[in-house]
Amino acid sequence: MMIFTIVALFTKAFSFENTNIIHNNEYIYIGRTKVATGMVMGGWNLENPAGFWNRVGARFLDGFILAGFFGVITGEFVVRESFTVIDVLSIFYALLLPPIWYGYTLGRRALGNRIVKTDGSDVTFINIVLRELVGGLLYFVTFGIALVVSAFMVGLREDKRGVHDFIGGTYVTKDAPNDRDRSEYDELNA
Repeated sequence: MMIFTIVALFTKAFSFENTNIIHNNEYIYIGRTKVATGMVMGGWNLENPAGFWNRVGARFLDGFILAGFFGVITGEFVVRESFTVIDVLSIFYALLLPPIWYGYTLGRRALGNRIVKTDGSDVTFINIVLRELVGGLLYFVTFGIALVVSAFMVGLREDKRGVHDFIGGTYVTKDAPNDRDRSEYDELNA
C-alpha cells in the first residue's frame, strides 16, 4: 500500500495546486478520481483477463503501426539514439488514446484487449499516466528488474496483472465495452 501512497504524492507534486489527496484503507482519491489500492483488489471479480502473449502482441503491433505511420510522414525508418518528435507523439498516443477509446489503442483493438479499471469501468487519464509513466519510471529506476517481475506476474497470476497495473489501478481484459458502460460513461461526463 505504501507504493500507492508514494505514487499519489508523486502525482500531487506534478498536478494543480488545488488537487486534494485523500487516503483511507480502501482508496486513494486524487481530486475526484478514485484510485484503488491493494487492500480492495481481491474483492473485485477481474473477468476475462488478457494473457501475456496477447498483451505483448498488442504492444508490438502498436510499435509497428506507429513506426510505419511516422516513418511515412517523416521519411525516416531508421532508429536514432536521440529523443525526437516521433517519440513525443508516441507518448501522447499511448496516454491519450485509451481514455478516449474505452481503453483501446490500435494494437489492443486489433488483438481484442483493452485496459479497464479494476472495477470494470473505463480508464481515465490519471489511470493511464500512473500505469504508463509512473510504471515506466519504476522499470527504469530498477534497471528493468521490476519489468521482469511484472512479466512473470502477468504470466503466472490468475488475474494477469503486472506491476504497472497495480500502480494504475487497472487490468487488461478481452471483454468489449458494453452499451451500459458507455451510457454510464456518457452520463457522467455530460
